[in-house]
Amino acid sequence: MRSRRSSYPGPGQLVPADALARQAALRETVRKQPNDVASWIALSQACQVLMDEQDAIDAARAAVDLAPNNVDAI
Repeated sequence: MRSRRSSYPGPGQLVPADALARQAALRETVRKQPNDVASWIALSQACQVLMDEQDAIDAARAAVDLAPNNVDAI
């Protein structure tokens, strides 16, 4: 019987190398511009990439609080 190799690249390949730097930059952006909905959405997505669940939820909640009718925030 032949062995099949998985195409799964492993955890090191799933998270972009610059993900932590992106998250840090977005944290700084929302600190400086707390009313920028797009930045909160981007921060939430950056946290999701890093599997930082609570911070992703918090950032998404901030975006929704700022713009409850913005479909991207929801």
